[in-house]
Amino acid sequence: MRTMSSVDWVAEKRECISDTNVVSNYLVDESRIIMGKAEKVCYPLDERDISNILDKANKNGWLVTVSGGGTGLTGARVPIGGIVLSTEYLTTLPKLTGYEYLESRSGGKRIEIAYRYSSDENFIYVLSPVGISIKLFIDMISRLGLIYPPNPTEKMAFIGGNLSTHASGKWSFRFGPLRKYVNRLRIVLPNGDVIDVKRGEYKVEKYLDIETMDGGHVSIEIPLYTTPNVKKSSAWPNIKQGMDLVDFFVGMEGILGVYSMVEYRLPRGEETYYSIFSIYDEDDKLLDGVEELRSKSMDLGIWALEYMDNNCIDFIRSKLKRSFPHLRGGGILYIDVAGGDDIYDKLSEISGLLDSTGAIDSYGSDDPRWINEAMNIRHLVPESVNEFIYKHGTHRVASDASAPDKYLREIFSYYRELGEESGIKYLLYGHIGDTHLHFNFLSRNKYELEISMRYLTEMLRHIVGLGGSVTAEHGFGKKRFLDSDGEYKPLIILQYGYEGLEAVRDSKMSIDKNYILNVGNIVPVPG
Repeated sequence: MRTMSSVDWVAEKRECISDTNVVSNYLVDESRIIMGKAEKVCYPLDERDISNILDKANKNGWLVTVSGGGTGLTGARVPIGGIVLSTEYLTTLPKLTGYEYLESRSGGKRIEIAYRYSSDENFIYVLSPVGISIKLFIDMISRLGLIYPPNPTEKMAFIGGNLSTHASGKWSFRFGPLRKYVNRLRIVLPNGDVIDVKRGEYKVEKYLDIETMDGGHVSIEIPLYTTPNVKKSSAWPNIKQGMDLVDFFVGMEGILGVYSMVEYRLPRGEETYYSIFSIYDEDDKLLDGVEELRSKSMDLGIWALEYMDNNCIDFIRSKLKRSFPHLRGGGILYIDVAGGDDIYDKLSEISGLLDSTGAIDSYGSDDPRWINEAMNIRHLVPESVNEFIYKHGTHRVASDASAPDKYLREIFSYYRELGEESGIKYLLYGHIGDTHLHFNFLSRNKYELEISMRYLTEMLRHIVGLGGSVTAEHGFGKKRFLDSDGEYKPLIILQYGYEGLEAVRDSKMSIDKNYILNVGNIVPVPG
């Protein structure tokens, strides 16, 4: 007998599917930090479906966990029971006046985005459903000459997932965090009511009363406390009193509602793009190069300033199409440069700067084949980590922390020192321009996992002590740290303490009174 797939289900417009072969696809994410359980998966096709599912869940006491592309690294989409609400068929939009529509197709699904022009000619407003991949979204907005400012490495993540974690990427170095480009959000609340939040309508205060689309009201208690003093943070609620309410709802990891639609204010692209790989054989020289490039980045059109250490290159060497030298120190700087008629002047100055700081070799091109190859080399690192942990039956033990820029050299040396001291193979890579380096332990067994977790906790405590964020782009999810008492505790405690944890829990319970939505994300199950 043939097993029914989710595609078959959508064609028949059933409400939910409980086939275990289908449900099993939603019980883990790329981190493998937790294996989940669920009774069924529901596939809403529009906002009304989301509302109906949540309304029924409230009446029946079902837990609901929202799932996007499954590319997360924190276990956020992994259910701990109840039902999974998959967003993968939320790919079309209602017909709204004032917008022009673009259409595409992928995997048998119709994909839509809509756009309207801004009074500022450098920006266009783009309306998007939440169930399309970043890759598809970028492909579609490129027809309008627009860019997606974060440009995250993981292109198979969904729009909704990026919103949920306040995701960033390599171009965040130039354009800043995602939330500044969000102009409007439609959100289905845990009880099924819908709110439409537009930038400029509400400011964050301690208590808010928001009108729902059916004329009702929802009251929200806002947790207000000191947040990390860094350019990039997903340590929700990374907020302050007086900020726009749209910003409060970006990065909430699904604990207050389900996004159904987003409107971005997106910038136009440039005429020419170059990707550069620059190789250094000493850490100090490489850091000199980073500091020089950072200080002149706006004038030189630098959009991305990324890093891969030599452990990374050795780790993926067998998969590379080109050869890289075997080095003991330094590594590779990955730089994106954009511009118009002045691009060659910029490249000439960047080349001189790289030479003067001790780069032993550099290669750059505007050939799309090289730009794709450079991006794929960068993506090979986290992709290969996923393969490694799957092979060894372990899970990710990694830092997604960011620190104030003035601590770059200290953080870099500190990571190196602890990595070597641990005796466990490790990788150091990522967004060095934003002092946001990913540190990954490659733990091969339970013994190494425990050691890695202890070292990771030490790293994160150090970052927080410098005013940094324990999560710059991935979010808290269901991640935990190994405390000195030998117990695993929610990651939020490292950032905000127990008082912060309770403040977030109170905020959730003010809007999710039956405590059904994305339970376990950010704050643990009560009781």
